[in-house]
Amino acid sequence: MKTKARNTNPNDERTTAAWLRAPIPRWGWMRVQILGWGRLAALWVAARPGGPVRRTIAAECRRCGYRPTTILALHAEE
Repeated sequence: MKTKARNTNPNDERTTAAWLRAPIPRWGWMRVQILGWGRLAALWVAARPGGPVRRTIAAECRRCGYRPTTILALHAEE
């Protein structure tokens, strides 16, 4: 009998936020620091307003010295 290693929904926003904040063992950086602004903008649009994914991306924008609305609007694909 096959069972899943974990019983979480892969589309669950908390799983995605945890994935963004998880450090990559080889480099020691979080994934949110490695992903490009275009990918982060796509995740921002897909995420729930005020949710953990948006808070994580907004914190990364501020850490880099940008306002989240400015940098994500520049890289949003239409």
